Amino acid sequence: MRWRLFLLLPALPPLLLGGCATYRPAPVDSAAFVRDFDARSQALPVGRPLDSGSLMALALTNAPKLRDAAAAVRVTRAAAKSARVRPLGTLTLTAEYSHQDNPNKPWLGSAALGIPLDMGARRTGRLGSSDLAVLQAGYDYVEALWTMRTAIERGLIELRAADAEIALGREAVDVRRTREERFERRVMSGEDARPVHLMARTDRLTAERRLADAQARRDQSMQTLAAAVGLPARALEGHPIAPDPRPFAEPGRGELAVWRGEAALARTDVLRAAADYDIAEAAVRTEVAKQYPDIQIGPGYTYERGITKLPFSLTLALPPSDLNRAAIREAEARRAAAGAKLEAAQANVLSSVDSARDALSAATLNERRAAGADMATAARAAEQARRSVDAGETDRTDELAARGALLDSRIAANDARRVRDLARIDLEAAARPPLDPETKALFEQAMQKLETRP
Repeated sequence: MRWRLFLLLPALPPLLLGGCATYRPAPVDSAAFVRDFDARSQALPVGRPLDSGSLMALALTNAPKLRDAAAAVRVTRAAAKSARVRPLGTLTLTAEYSHQDNPNKPWLGSAALGIPLDMGARRTGRLGSSDLAVLQAGYDYVEALWTMRTAIERGLIELRAADAEIALGREAVDVRRTREERFERRVMSGEDARPVHLMARTDRLTAERRLADAQARRDQSMQTLAAAVGLPARALEGHPIAPDPRPFAEPGRGELAVWRGEAALARTDVLRAAADYDIAEAAVRTEVAKQYPDIQIGPGYTYERGITKLPFSLTLALPPSDLNRAAIREAEARRAAAGAKLEAAQANVLSSVDSARDALSAATLNERRAAGADMATAARAAEQARRSVDAGETDRTDELAARGALLDSRIAANDARRVRDLARIDLEAAARPPLDPETKALFEQAMQKLETRP
């Protein structure tokens, strides 16, 4: 009866396999992605202004980089859960029939389990490394959010500056075209020489080229912004650009010092480097544990021609001949390298914050000069030229030239403002100050979406 029960053991694995998951193919339909991408042109309501909040909300759903970073988080979480599943080990079944040894009881059969204990520093190190990998993927996702926020802010700054320059550029072209026409009439009447008209035409052509460059920059900025949030460029066309809701304010020294210190400790690249060091530390503990034998127990059952036996084995996986000293030294070297990378990451944060601060200070001074003294000088010259024309002292062409110079100074001030605002965004990207409530809520929403299945 016992050997008959033993013959039922081979049926045990198929019964266990009955609860296994089945393979389900998930092919990628590239054509469907193209159709879906093209259908995103209705992502925003008609007439909705483009601002940081609306674009960030679109990016959370459509941006490829954010989707890729979110997928990496889900992969590491799945890997962490998989690392916690204890191995069952091995099951060895043996059967033998020998009529010559005992014709009445010719059967011999055995079953043996090989169960790894999976305990101690080896298991702790494996689980710790998988948990740290989840943290790193989360840091990468937050970094992707900050990168997206920076790209959106920079894109909006470029678009606002381009719109302002286009408006000023069109006015400058009209002024120079009027001046050119006046000189042309004066040349035709013999009042002026031909070179004067040619110089006026050159000024008009220069203004037109500058206007065309501004329009091209706007188109490129729109294309770059749309690509960043994962939309075709036409999805953003026709939408006005919302004004910057935040008045410019250069951070004070005390506030910037706080940002700088916190960034050196809590910026995501620093946290990722710290996690790398913790992983290296866990690897050292694991290699130290490997200098001791790995234990595997093997309970079994044997039916040997009428005799029942319950064998038990203890298997030791011996360490290398050097008691794993070479692997320990390698792990310690990797830990030291991880520590150096952590210090390098902190030094890079401090340097990037200092560089962004200096760039913002220089851009702010340049913007104040362009919008202050330079524009005031051009405005006084234009007003003086207008009064001279009203008094009949000069020709209107001089007044048009002064108006053109004033428009040029306004264009220069607009460009200086653009550089200043970009420098402010670069400083925020480096120092990571506290977010405004709307952006913070979007970041929290993005982190919550990681908890849902894709």
